[in-house]
Amino acid sequence: MKRLALIAPVLALLFACDKGEDPNNSYEVPANYTFDNVDYSGQTARLGMFSELSTYAKSASSGNMLDAQVMLDMYANENTPFSNDDLNQSSKQIKNKTHEDYQLYFEVLFQELAEKSDSVNNTASNGQAGLLTSNTGTKTYFVNAQGLEYAQIIEKRLMGAFIAHQITNVYLGDQKMNVDNSEVTPGNGTEMEHHWDEAFGYMGLSPYFPDSANSLSFWAKYTNSRDPLLNCNETLMNAFIKGRAAISNDDLDTRDAQIEIIRETLSKIAAATAIHYCNGALADLADDALRCHQLSEAVAFADMLHLYPMAPLGLSEIQALTQPISENMYDVTVSEIETLRDELADAYELNDIKTQL
Repeated sequence: MKRLALIAPVLALLFACDKGEDPNNSYEVPANYTFDNVDYSGQTARLGMFSELSTYAKSASSGNMLDAQVMLDMYANENTPFSNDDLNQSSKQIKNKTHEDYQLYFEVLFQELAEKSDSVNNTASNGQAGLLTSNTGTKTYFVNAQGLEYAQIIEKRLMGAFIAHQITNVYLGDQKMNVDNSEVTPGNGTEMEHHWDEAFGYMGLSPYFPDSANSLSFWAKYTNSRDPLLNCNETLMNAFIKGRAAISNDDLDTRDAQIEIIRETLSKIAAATAIHYCNGALADLADDALRCHQLSEAVAFADMLHLYPMAPLGLSEIQALTQPISENMYDVTVSEIETLRDELADAYELNDIKTQL
């Protein structure tokens, strides 16, 4: 069925006083992501798979010995690995949505984690993999002999190479955006609308976010965590809502402007989160467990920043900053942590808040 043509003069009068009207156009922009014909169930399924994979990887910190094949099966959705049978029956998977340069990397990482988890009964120390407990005795993490926490590396790097990659490079990229925007499929909208909805689905946000901000995970969680200093909640939601409304009204210039806002905001959230964990590691420098845990998160977020469109730092530049930390988190220096933090803050224009993150 074809989209009904808009009668511009009439709609201009109808929407002239509407609070949600786009100021530059004669169409309504809703307050929430509540459009007709929206379906991102595939993205919700993959986030559910990712959640189970991450939970399993983190269970090594509870003393569980891990099986690499379980993680490989969760990654490719093979051999019914999930506790949620709806996920087992789904045709979706994580692996084929991960950046192609990193698919094998994660499979190797699963193998390494499983092999190292033979040491879950050991007490970790410099040169010895095992469980590392905080000075207060309240936190325990499974780390390798250099203090690297595999579960955090897996989760945070997949957040970049899988989720953020799909949002910023794939679904908001030219191949998915330069498609039909006239033929409406009931339940899905036009092809362009559907691709935009799928990008939104990967964020894991409620259509009513930030008013509804319960049970957040992955990027939704970190968006909300960085909001007090970045004001990113409304920035992201407004861009997703306005972009979808623009597509529905064939306003591609406005759509493109929102794509740039989403890309810039999400990459800034990732950089700010890496800085946040650098600050945490500096504050907990004397606590091996807390320092290694937070540095694992910091380098994992930082290492994927080069994948975002128009990234200010390339892979080699990022690796020069993170490798000295990753090589041994027991021997890390204040200078190495501060250098990573300061270089990211400078590149992402976060100098004014870098010590507050």
